[in-house]
Amino acid sequence: MRNRMGLFGTVPFLLLIFEHVHAQCSLPSFEANNVVPSEFYPPSHSFPEGFVLTFECKTGHKATGQGQSKTVTCSNGSWTELALTCTPVKCDPPPAIVNGEFVDAPLEVYEYSQVVTYKCNKGFSLSGKASIHCSEDGTFKPEPPKCVDGCVKPVIPNAYRISGKASPPYTIGSFIEYGCSPDYVLEGASQITCKGERWDPEPPMCIEPCNKPDFGANFILTQEFQSKSKFPHKSKATLECSRGYVSVDPAVIRSDVTCDRTTWTPLKLTCKEDPKNTTETSNALVLACLGKFGYNKW
Repeated sequence: MRNRMGLFGTVPFLLLIFEHVHAQCSLPSFEANNVVPSEFYPPSHSFPEGFVLTFECKTGHKATGQGQSKTVTCSNGSWTELALTCTPVKCDPPPAIVNGEFVDAPLEVYEYSQVVTYKCNKGFSLSGKASIHCSEDGTFKPEPPKCVDGCVKPVIPNAYRISGKASPPYTIGSFIEYGCSPDYVLEGASQITCKGERWDPEPPMCIEPCNKPDFGANFILTQEFQSKSKFPHKSKATLECSRGYVSVDPAVIRSDVTCDRTTWTPLKLTCKEDPKNTTETSNALVLACLGKFGYNKW
């Protein structure tokens, strides 16, 4: 009787397990809808009863309508229907540009991420990005470039014009000579000339200076550099050990560092606390204590 009751007692438990197993849902695939789960799940992942899974359009696709439900629910071992349906993104041909043309023959329609490249007619220069692409919203981005007569005005941060033409249009033969703001260093040719579609040579750059070097409390700039706050590109500064510190290597008591595009080269100097300074400090404390509390001879 006990064995039969034990067997009958096991049956409901097995039924619960069986019901629980059937309540699981495997990872669904709505390939025809051109969607993917909003979060990544391994292919073997199982979902419990009542789990809500959210989908989104595949890259390069967009929803076919507004307000479509993006979720499905695990119910009795299967998923509810997904309303979200997506179609591949298509772009209409981009516009032509004045005094320019497409590098390749234009198509009637473009797919997502397809690129179109422009070029300017002879004597004109391209202003903007030469290539644009079909984006996810069905439009080309960025905006198409423009073809301007002559050379485009250079934009050189922290530079100023010394001589030459001050403003566009820059036609063939126009030139500009540049200088840089204080503490900035000119890299490249100071004078450039418009060759019709480009500047020759390429416009220069003004390299930003370094701030005062800071390698920690153990180091200090030598006297000649202490009043400076900015150091131009490729300039040097010399450091030595701060007061109360000595060099680990007695043969190296100073070290130069060089400004390299707003950063300093490594410092080849190591300073440690001066042992003599520590001893003198200890003796001074002892003497101070003796003076305060008195000194009695035994």
